Amino acid sequence: MSKPKWSANGFARLVQISGDGFWVVVEGRDHDRAHYERLLENLPSTKDRNVVIRLAEHIEVNGKAAGGKAHALALHDHLQASNDLTQSSKSGKARVVFMVDRDRDDYLGNMNSSPNVMYTHSTDVEADILLNVEIWPAVRAAYGIDSSLSGKIRKVVPDPAIGLAKLWEDWLRLGLTALVCDAGNCAPWAQPSMVNVPTFEAVDAAQVARVESAIQTVAPRKYAAGVAQASSHVARHQERLLKGRWLSRYIHALVKHHLKDEVVRVNVQADAVIDTALMGLQYTGSWAQHYESRFASLVASN
Repeated sequence: MSKPKWSANGFARLVQISGDGFWVVVEGRDHDRAHYERLLENLPSTKDRNVVIRLAEHIEVNGKAAGGKAHALALHDHLQASNDLTQSSKSGKARVVFMVDRDRDDYLGNMNSSPNVMYTHSTDVEADILLNVEIWPAVRAAYGIDSSLSGKIRKVVPDPAIGLAKLWEDWLRLGLTALVCDAGNCAPWAQPSMVNVPTFEAVDAAQVARVESAIQTVAPRKYAAGVAQASSHVARHQERLLKGRWLSRYIHALVKHHLKDEVVRVNVQADAVIDTALMGLQYTGSWAQHYESRFASLVASN
């Protein structure tokens, strides 16, 4: 982690003298800055405004600085308490906005309700990128292949996101059930499937039964309701529950399996498809409107 550049109060003073615009604090360093910069260049409410993006880890709060959502939200709470989220000057209003991953916060009902905190449309930034791009051109760019080769994979798995959500349906259900049953260690939701063996192959019914039993042992009274709640949530949200890096690793596995006898770029990392997808992403559609509505409301409210 890099050293902090500002204290929270120092950052607030910087915002104060900046004039009109948005100061956007992001939790992650890999794709957040590039993604949100392009997003805000395209949204009607932000494209003509000054936007500055900063990493949460560069701002110290109560003697601590770190990446991640918890630190970003701690900074938000500090600035909210000191009434520094929106600051006015002769040149306009400067607003601090925190862009963080949704993860499972909506499912657990613990999303921060502040208008200055905005959650990803899908599970995380990488999922927002991969779920809203034309995925096959991104795959071809990442692996140096043409449409005839990507077509071999596409014949088997037309949409990798839908394919993975279906393949891991049991794991997604188990992870959500474990969360509401306070049995997270039985099926850690942030980890790749532990009931598909190998990870991107068919589900192991015996392993599913073992995990179900473990959760039920921890929370016998909550279990039935937890299963019903989780199953309903999976049915409604499906691929939006996938972490982006799960999907990139699944695509990587598909390329290795279906193109094992073809000439493919060597030493490609699984996350390479996220980078190529980012470059091809169009910031339009309902997922982009999710952000536009929040920024428009923020501008209109204060």
